[in-house]
Amino acid sequence: RDTANMSYGNGFQSLAVATTGNANTCIGDNTCKALTTASNNTAVGHNSLATALSTGGSTALGAGAGQLSTGGSGVFVGTNAGNSVTSGANNVIIGPSVASTTLTTGGSNILIGASSALTAAAAGTSNTIRIGTSSTAVWSATGGDTPSTSTTTVEGQLNVIGAINQFGAAAGTPAHIASGQNTAPALT
Repeated sequence: RDTANMSYGNGFQSLAVATTGNANTCIGDNTCKALTTASNNTAVGHNSLATALSTGGSTALGAGAGQLSTGGSGVFVGTNAGNSVTSGANNVIIGPSVASTTLTTGGSNILIGASSALTAAAAGTSNTIRIGTSSTAVWSATGGDTPSTSTTTVEGQLNVIGAINQFGAAAGTPAHIASGQNTAPALT
């Protein structure tokens, strides 16, 4: 269906209650079903972005992708990707059933994997990057805008080509230089 607001929906109840939202493309049964005033959404697949109401800028590709999402600017790729996310915004979730069990309100996460085992630690987790195929991510980072509390975890072996600098005492100065050493200490 092509509305006066330059939105297009094709599928049973696609854009069923759209009022003033524009530039939406929703293909598949129940896609963007509850969308009213949101703009710039793209949903392809049965039930994708089904409960999006008034927040825009989301993309969902795959049946059930972003199904419960009411937060804006999310990217959901894969069958049931992020289908437990409700009000969490600015999430990028890639992989079938990734973030379909725990994450609901957290935002600004990047989760890439291959099963529902890869999700956030808690419903409100934010500013986290996790990559892997199970509940133990192969690579993860948390902390976002708080460098003093940020952590990076690598499961397995870490190979580095090039230098690793440790910044410490003097702001922006590698710790080995601040302590008067000319070379970085050996890693063990």
